[in-house]
Amino acid sequence: MQVTEQLHLTRFKSHYLSLMKLFLSIIGALSVVAFTACATSNGMNEKQNSNVAKLELTSFEYQDVFPGVYSNLRRTRNYIIKGGGEFTAPAIVSFLLIDSVKIPIRFISIDGAKASSPKDPMKGEVIQLVLHASRNYYNDEAPQVSESQVYEKSDYETNGKAYLEITSEKGVQYLELPAIVQLNPVYAP
Repeated sequence: MQVTEQLHLTRFKSHYLSLMKLFLSIIGALSVVAFTACATSNGMNEKQNSNVAKLELTSFEYQDVFPGVYSNLRRTRNYIIKGGGEFTAPAIVSFLLIDSVKIPIRFISIDGAKASSPKDPMKGEVIQLVLHASRNYYNDEAPQVSESQVYEKSDYETNGKAYLEITSEKGVQYLELPAIVQLNPVYAP
């Protein structure tokens, strides 16, 4: 009787230790996953290390333009961002981050006058700032009329929102854009 009790006790301890090892392994693995997720999070708020642009962005619109010829260019989406504010240090508004891609800013209007180049740093008060960016969408099955433009993938998790990327000597700043408004599409003849 004692031998069978000892045998059952030994088996119980063995199963108990195996279950504890399994449980601790699972807890350890979950801890590593949670720690890694927190350490590599790409949220925009965590990426802000520069605060040179104190802008109030008032509108964010887009308009699709469809070409009048059958080609590989399916449509061009033009983005327009409006606002005002101040740049406390020289800074460049370089990219629009939307739909996991970085779209370069192509045209900037400051207080009603065209800026010399989107690559020129801005500084000081800006009453009216208008930014333009555009993205082309292609149809691979149509004859190639224009060369397809490839957009750089964004490394940042935007969670369905859009941001402006502003660079300066102090680092990079991301400004969240207001809700996007769709304008009526334009169809070329």
